[in-house]
Amino acid sequence: MSDTEAAMPPAYVFRDGLRHAVPYVYVWRSFAKRRWLGRQVAEVLTSEFPAVMSPAYLARAMAAGRLRINGRPCEAGAVFRDRDLLEHHALRREPPVAASDPREWIIAETASLVVVNKPATVPVHQSGRFHRNTVVGILAAECPDLAPTDLYPVHRLDRETSGLLLLARNAGAARRMCSAIAAGSVHKRYVAAVEGCFPEGTHVVDAPLAQGVRAGAGYHAVSPDGRPAVTECRRLRYCPRQDLSLVLCRPRTGRSHQIRIHLAWMGHPIGDDALYGGTRAKGATRNRLFDASRISLGEGGRRLAAAEAHAAPAAAAVWTGHEEGGG
Repeated sequence: MSDTEAAMPPAYVFRDGLRHAVPYVYVWRSFAKRRWLGRQVAEVLTSEFPAVMSPAYLARAMAAGRLRINGRPCEAGAVFRDRDLLEHHALRREPPVAASDPREWIIAETASLVVVNKPATVPVHQSGRFHRNTVVGILAAECPDLAPTDLYPVHRLDRETSGLLLLARNAGAARRMCSAIAAGSVHKRYVAAVEGCFPEGTHVVDAPLAQGVRAGAGYHAVSPDGRPAVTECRRLRYCPRQDLSLVLCRPRTGRSHQIRIHLAWMGHPIGDDALYGGTRAKGATRNRLFDASRISLGEGGRRLAAAEAHAAPAAAAVWTGHEEGGG
């Protein structure tokens, strides 16, 4: 099912320190699937999209003309026919995110790349409930001079993870960067504040990961049947007063949630990562203790390095009082 926004410029308001996307009309479009043909529209939608298409909602949407077939309001009892185009016009309200002026995110620029310090709580691109409150959407709306079209993310950061993110300025640069990542030419480091006293020394976690579902949230878990996943971890320091360790992590593979899971598997979850056992989550500030702190790569014959000091990792900023070093 394809979807588009109705023609209206993105707009945001700020309340209580959070960025809110002003509600807007969003249009989902889909041609009738073969399995839908000859079935009532209401029956198809309630059976295939039960989370959003309850009978009561469908009745209201049809009465208001927000559900259309071939551009005309859909009537109760309507049946899908071959080549029918279904449209659902809905008022979208996105969750707020902790994101201020995007100009402040920019760490470095080249002719083909933009490096930004992504805030926690902001997804990189459109997904699920987020369409405008994303890194790509906010930059396009408020920094249109960065690229002639949308910027192209060339790697992932979880929504609740902050830190350095590479964005290509055109499709060609995106392809080159993706190839460099696949070839191992891009090196990423993450800093995490984890619960407890992480053991000294360098630890290589080799534990495959598989996807699962827990309490309605997508998550991954260590599983012998999962995909290979390897993370190198080293303690930087330990704060006894807060019982938190600052850990430098280098992923050797790129699985979703890999570092978060591997740290939890070692018995030291990221402090505010509630999904994987952290006990210090505080609403919209979740994963403030996890940052992608360094990315280094060869770019156009030069060395582009976005360093920890530039990113100002929030994880490193939680230290107060006495600190104990650890290697």
